[in-house]
Amino acid sequence: MSKKGITLIEILVASAVFMTLMGLVVGSFIALTNAKSLSVRMRNSQEKLRVSLDMISRLSRQASDVNIVVAGGEQRLILTNNPTDGQSIETGAQFIIEAPNSAGLSNLYYLECSGLADCSNSFSTRSKTLGQNLLGGASSDVKLIVGGSNGSTFKRTFVDNIPYLDVILNSSTGSQTKSDYSDSLYLETGVVIGESY
Repeated sequence: MSKKGITLIEILVASAVFMTLMGLVVGSFIALTNAKSLSVRMRNSQEKLRVSLDMISRLSRQASDVNIVVAGGEQRLILTNNPTDGQSIETGAQFIIEAPNSAGLSNLYYLECSGLADCSNSFSTRSKTLGQNLLGGASSDVKLIVGGSNGSTFKRTFVDNIPYLDVILNSSTGSQTKSDYSDSLYLETGVVIGESY
């Protein structure tokens, strides 16, 4: 007499093969999802840095005075326009790389001023919280890398005794301790700049 049916061992083998195949499918799906997420974060980081650099480039080329102030771990790029046509309206902008956190990461802020009183010396010490975080705020996973040889910075260099402004912006996305992506951007402008520490 023959008994037709499936034995317990056959069920266990079939279940093991099915679970292995499902593990491979799910693992592949997770890997693809993570790769897409990283790609989106990298594109977001690069876009924010390019917009920031475009602003710095445009405003520094229009500025009559460019100054770099480093104090308390912060770096400030202060751009002002002193009118030469007798008008008393002065305009300015300020970009601030804040002091880094314990992971060496920071934000980039932008502030504006308009008028002689607003653009006075106190403008260089104005709180960054009055400005706009160009990287998207606390909820953003895009942060500047500060410190070390790849750190974001504003600095003055000279070529043939002509001052240039070097703007280096390196960003990190995702984990606060791991740099998934970096983008260094340089700006050279012939505007005479001052520097104080």
